Amino acid sequence: MIDRSQSLKSQVEQIRSIAPNLDAAFNTIGNEETDRVAAGSFASNGRIASTLPVSEAVLAEYPKASGNMIYSSPIAHPENAAKAWTHLEEALKKGDLLPLPGHVFGGLSSTPEALQAVKKASGYKVIVHPQE
Repeated sequence: MIDRSQSLKSQVEQIRSIAPNLDAAFNTIGNEETDRVAAGSFASNGRIASTLPVSEAVLAEYPKASGNMIYSSPIAHPENAAKAWTHLEEALKKGDLLPLPGHVFGGLSSTPEALQAVKKASGYKVIVHPQE
């Protein structure tokens, strides 16, 4: 697991140690910072697929990187979403995609605690079950 609170350089070094021949990244956060981590982690030429447009500034900074936005919203882009989501279950089963673990908070009264956890969250998602 990569700690996103580390410097860009440290994150890239860890990713390269795990995947020295990385040539593709799926950026589910879709911001300039995460585009930069992905582009910096490629061994040579690489492609970023993102849920938002890939940063033009990052692509200019890393000329060996290219990027495409994946229109995966099933409501706004049903045909593209079908292509993107059709293979999700298989990829999860094979371990090609790994979901983040979750830290669950129960009840609306836990919301302040959950909001504090979001500020520190790295490597896990924060979930509130308001009905509890």
